[in-house]
Amino acid sequence: EKYGIHMLDATLEIFKQKPKGIFCIKNEKFESYLIYLENNIICQIDCMGEGIFSFDYTLYGTKEIYKTELRDNFSAFKRTLENFILQINTKKPSISWESMSSSILTLIAGIESRNKNKKIIISEWLILC
Repeated sequence: EKYGIHMLDATLEIFKQKPKGIFCIKNEKFESYLIYLENNIICQIDCMGEGIFSFDYTLYGTKEIYKTELRDNFSAFKRTLENFILQINTKKPSISWESMSSSILTLIAGIESRNKNKKIIISEWLILC
């Protein structure tokens, strides 16, 4: 939960698709979230637990595999602060409401999936909330 939102934001920004569902597979030290996007794309975000700090991002396509490791946390934090200052000065949000609400909704649905050990279909789950 602490850093998962950042991986989720990156994933949703890359694919530009809304999540349809989410399922958490867990044990005592590890959580893996399967995020079902539109167009039958499935993303997996693995959370390794406390003490392990690594942002490794791998995309598997039909023709290529792309892998990157995000290790420069200071620069990422600095860019976040710069965007925040720009937002204050221009009075324009740096992240759209749609993007932010989609990330937060997916994060909350992921917690629900983890707690209930079942796949959450986001549109159905919203009706019950």
